[in-house]
Amino acid sequence: MRRTRAPAGQAASIPSIYLSEHTAATGIAVVTSMGSFAAAASPSLLGFIQEATGSLSLGLVISAGIVLLAVVVLLVGVKAKDLKEKHG
Repeated sequence: MRRTRAPAGQAASIPSIYLSEHTAATGIAVVTSMGSFAAAASPSLLGFIQEATGSLSLGLVISAGIVLLAVVVLLVGVKAKDLKEKHG
């Protein structure tokens, strides 16, 4: 049976590549917490920007810029060979 992984699963496994076995759980928890905070805060921030400017465009451009920056950081900072599963 072939297993498939969601992209979020790959992102959550990145801290375990660079951290020791004992600290990997903390790294994964930090990444998960940051994602949860962003998911909770972004609607309020977008609403604030819309109220201040009268348009949602600036907030969406900022959001897209943050996502693009994250993609660039992942592409530059994480080597593909590090993401491959290690077999015993």
